[in-house]
Amino acid sequence: MEIKQIQTTLGPIRANLTDGTHVYISNAALPNDDFLTVNSKRVGFSIHLFLKEDGWTDKDNKSFGPGRTSLYAYRYGEMAQDATDSMKKKIVAAVIEAWTAFIADNGILLYEAELEHVTEQSRTANREVQELEDKADEAKKEYNRLTGQMAALRSKIKTERDKVKQTA
Repeated sequence: MEIKQIQTTLGPIRANLTDGTHVYISNAALPNDDFLTVNSKRVGFSIHLFLKEDGWTDKDNKSFGPGRTSLYAYRYGEMAQDATDSMKKKIVAAVIEAWTAFIADNGILLYEAELEHVTEQSRTANREVQELEDKADEAKKEYNRLTGQMAALRSKIKTERDKVKQTA
């Protein structure tokens, strides 16, 4: 669920709420004038926030490893130059503050995003069930074909044995 623009103390951001506990935030696809301004530098960034018991955080041990941030930040116009640690801390603080305030006023979005997520998971599970049922039908057909072939071979073996007994 895309949220077009949220204002932070550093500038505007965009958010994509993927479920009720995860949001991807960046200033991608905003006009160049909408880069964040940190320490008088224009900064581009992307970050994942995760809802934990104590609030929103940029750290998720499962996705990024223990204590590692999901933030990627770079100074605009300075090729391949990462933002400084000071810049990164300011970005994380501003984004979490703005997102927390936004979602406090728009909490229903968490439920709507979770519903979209669960609905998509349900569709995926249904497709997988259908694929498995189709495979099971094919396997049953193959099993029946092989069972018929085994019966025919057993019959031929019995016929051949009976011929051998008669000639002996």
